[in-house]
Amino acid sequence: MILSLKEWNIAVLTRQEKCRESCMEVKNRKGPVKISTKIVLLSMILCLCAIIIGGIGLQGAMRSQVRLDAVYQERVVPLQRIKLTSDAWAVHVVDTAHKVRNKMLAPEQGLKVLEEAKQEIADHWGAFISGYLTEKEKRLVTQLDSVDNRAQNAILRLQQILTEKDEEGLALFISRELYPAIDPLMKIFDQLMNLQLEETRMEYEDGQTTLARNKNIMISLIVFALLAGVTLSFIISRSILRVLGVEPSQAVEVAQRVAKGDLSVPVRLPENISDDSLIARLKAMQDNLEGIVGKVNQGAHAVAVASTQIAEGNNHCSDRVQEQVGALGQTAAAMEELSATVQLNAQSASQAVKAAHIAVSVAQNGGEIMQEVTGTMNDLDSSSRQIANITALIDNIASQTNLLSLNAAVEAARAGEYGRGFAVVAGEVRSLAQSSADASQQIRNLIDSNVLWVKKGTELVLKAEMMMQQLIEEVQNVTVMIDKISTASQEQSAGVHQIGVAVTQMDAATQQNAVMVEEIAATSNNLKDKAQELVESMTQFRLAGERKNLH
Repeated sequence: MILSLKEWNIAVLTRQEKCRESCMEVKNRKGPVKISTKIVLLSMILCLCAIIIGGIGLQGAMRSQVRLDAVYQERVVPLQRIKLTSDAWAVHVVDTAHKVRNKMLAPEQGLKVLEEAKQEIADHWGAFISGYLTEKEKRLVTQLDSVDNRAQNAILRLQQILTEKDEEGLALFISRELYPAIDPLMKIFDQLMNLQLEETRMEYEDGQTTLARNKNIMISLIVFALLAGVTLSFIISRSILRVLGVEPSQAVEVAQRVAKGDLSVPVRLPENISDDSLIARLKAMQDNLEGIVGKVNQGAHAVAVASTQIAEGNNHCSDRVQEQVGALGQTAAAMEELSATVQLNAQSASQAVKAAHIAVSVAQNGGEIMQEVTGTMNDLDSSSRQIANITALIDNIASQTNLLSLNAAVEAARAGEYGRGFAVVAGEVRSLAQSSADASQQIRNLIDSNVLWVKKGTELVLKAEMMMQQLIEEVQNVTVMIDKISTASQEQSAGVHQIGVAVTQMDAATQQNAVMVEEIAATSNNLKDKAQELVESMTQFRLAGERKNLH
């Protein structure tokens, strides 16, 4: 997309404004601006100027190409078409008429040339008026249209004369009608060609003006880029010098001297130097390092003395720890024997608990059997009572039967001879009733005797059950006591085992302490050697006081 010069100027101003805002933003930031940022800023400004200059040059070249294309398409090509149209009228029409009159061409050839001229005029003129026309061109085209009819009529008249082969008429036509009809066209064609040349000249002058303006802008930008580059280079060099405080070679010399351990040469600062400069930081580092090296040197000597004392103390401690290891070993053996004895007691108590539990179980089973016997005796007593009730019922039935037999005998006696058989039956019934009553009495006596024996058995069973219950309670009490003894024995065994484990751990810890004491002793000796090496290493640093002593 081709931008106008005004748009390019606006774009340039916008980029300059953004660059200015970027510079202000960098300046307003807290803390110093990095050197890399400044160099990048300088590169961005130079690149931006190069881009703008290249853009303006490219835009100028593209505008020149567009202008040349416009001059060719809108001025040179139309000028050619006007010239061809004018030549068609002047050469093909007028010249053909003169050649036929002078018998240089036959009338038939002249007609053919006229037809070609008409076609050529129509083509070139139609192409011209179909293109872009200015207002002046439109007015001239309108004027030409007003005189073109007369010229076209003149061509038709000339064709008619050539067709009739009228030589006198041709001579009169050329002298009287041809030029008055064509001359106005030629004048307008001349005006159109002059107008094309004028427009071309104006385009050329406009292009020269644009070229001069672009050239001035590019020169201005080049000068601005040079001034900006020189200014920013000067500012960056000053800022680098301000950051370093001195020349880079001097700062490198100080750093190399400090790296070699030579702290005896003081760093001299220039006047009005910033505390944030590199040389000021190097001076502060050397001063702090000098103090640190002095303190480390003193500390190294102190550490060497202290490490010697620690090594001697660790040797004494190692001997005492070895004695403690032997005593703890004997204690651990005694605790193991005591733990074995307590475990044996616990096992015996556990077996007694198992036996007591078995006795309780047997007693409980006996109690349950006695309860079953008691239930059986109760059932037997109940059955005896039921049999007694049945016997009483039989005795009652026998009494009733006997009474009925007496009544039957009385009735039979009343009946006399007729009741004799019934009396015999009544006597038999009474005899059976008496036998039933006797048998019932015997059964009752046996049942009463049986009930007495059942009651005595039940009482004895109840007494035996009570004794069995007391036995169970006593056995349970004994079981509880044995359980407590077993639990106490187990707890005692666990406690003795824990004590044995603790003693074993103390023995292991004491042995580890002995090993650690030996390692500490070795470490102390190593520390002593390292402290001596540190003291020797500190001799590599030369301090200001040592330099004075050397002098």
